[in-house]
Amino acid sequence: MYVRLVSLALATMLLCSCSALSFIGLGDDEPESKQLQMVDFGIYEDQSLKIETTSVPMALGKTFGFRFKLVNPDAATMKVVISTVSPGMINPEKTDVEFKNEIEADIRVGEIYGCTFTFERKWELVDGEWTLEVRTENGESISKKFQVYNPQQ
Repeated sequence: MYVRLVSLALATMLLCSCSALSFIGLGDDEPESKQLQMVDFGIYEDQSLKIETTSVPMALGKTFGFRFKLVNPDAATMKVVISTVSPGMINPEKTDVEFKNEIEADIRVGEIYGCTFTFERKWELVDGEWTLEVRTENGESISKKFQVYNPQQ
């Protein structure tokens, strides 16, 4: 009986500590942005969400990532950096391995934008962890990790 009570007390303390960490922000992967809001994520076809997932089979023409919008009413427009981090793609036209690609964009409040990647060339088909991120000019960001895999294996 005593062992059960001690086990119950320990389990209760563990659950409370995990909830407390999440409440103060230490249990989350990333703090939530006050300016950007993720609308949806997964695999897209014809600019529509086909399936919500973070597991992506690599195939030419496959598009994955997330859609987002600017929700800060104090800024009508804002500059953002949209980045794609891959496990490393070998572009045959260059001598270096490409791990990160970034573009700058101006976005407007309330409009929905895509932070997506489409496999367009064979050399882009790389399995592993990919991270897509949007970062505002003041440093806030939202991101999503995707596990790209080879469906032939």
